Amino acid sequence: MILPYIASLSNLLHAAQKAAAGKRGKASVAQFFVHLEPEILRLHRELVERSWCPGGYRTFKIYDPKERIISAAPFADRVVHHVMSDTILLKSYDLLKSAVPMINRLPRNQKFTFGDRLQNHLSDLLEALIEALFSPPAEKRPILQAVNLRLEKIRFLFRLGHDLGLYDTATWMAFAQRVDEIGRMTGGWLKSLK
Repeated sequence: MILPYIASLSNLLHAAQKAAAGKRGKASVAQFFVHLEPEILRLHRELVERSWCPGGYRTFKIYDPKERIISAAPFADRVVHHVMSDTILLKSYDLLKSAVPMINRLPRNQKFTFGDRLQNHLSDLLEALIEALFSPPAEKRPILQAVNLRLEKIRFLFRLGHDLGLYDTATWMAFAQRVDEIGRMTGGWLKSLK
């Protein structure tokens, strides 16, 4: 399941440090770090118990370089965003990043048909996971169900490429393991929404 991995204390601490980068002078960040241990433990407990829900956004105006209205999530929510993006999003991004060179090595007669289709599915997967991460809780389930369907299509495309002799068994198995891991994490994320 995704939440125990996300909710590990070391992941939460690392995410807090990343979320604070360049913002240590902000009051909300300083307040979080003054009470770092209880804040990390609170997030850990809420994520494991599935009681965490995003806080209200703070809205304010900025004037540089032009006047605009900004909405900012509470710092604790930004920590959760970072820890989630460091896991399933990173794995999806890495899958796409490693597939592109393999797709570029495909024979010309497959690169622009099979290769483009596979790359589009992988790009759509990453986009859907980003959308799910930043959607309200009520909208996450249908997005994640669509992610599961897309993962199944990707599995079959990777298998087809292997069966057509476009890459060797080791390459296919490496991609299959990555897709399966993203699938398990997506399933865990779906279960956590109940």
